[in-house]
Amino acid sequence: TQEVNKGDSAHIKRLLDEVAAEVVLESGYDEDHFVSNVKIVLGLITCILALVAHFYPEPFPANKDVVMLCVGGYFLTNTLLQVFVMIWEKEVIVFTQPKDNAPHGLTLSTNLPRFSDMYQITIATANNAKEQDPADQIVVEKSVTAWFHDDGYLAEEIFRKDVRNALKKYESMEAKKRK
Repeated sequence: TQEVNKGDSAHIKRLLDEVAAEVVLESGYDEDHFVSNVKIVLGLITCILALVAHFYPEPFPANKDVVMLCVGGYFLTNTLLQVFVMIWEKEVIVFTQPKDNAPHGLTLSTNLPRFSDMYQITIATANNAKEQDPADQIVVEKSVTAWFHDDGYLAEEIFRKDVRNALKKYESMEAKKRK
């Protein structure tokens, strides 16, 4: 485990996010790459449009229509990418595929507000609803100080245990709904 600057909330969140995602994936869930793939394709199209606009073989006045088309396409695909992230991905760090014949996978979201030490982990059903029903999610909120030693090292086993316990609560909740 690496040492973190206890005043760097972005580094703390990134480290906790990585370990939380590992716990979920080590628990038998397979990652669903759909969202990542869509982001990659949109980003690739955006880059191709920028390259065409820059390296089109004719000099500027002659290629004005191509440049304008590429700039418009760049704006459109980049806007689509941002809207997709805002609507679909939100604060989710892992989307999973369904496990054990469940109808849906799960999402793992985290939040560490600026100037706060309260880290929130949300495990929820990965359905396509715009608003998540609170009955379909498990939320754990603790101070990051519960998971870090005084010297700045992550108490990884304690954190992993808390994530596993939240995951077990979620799985138990889902099993009850299927009965």
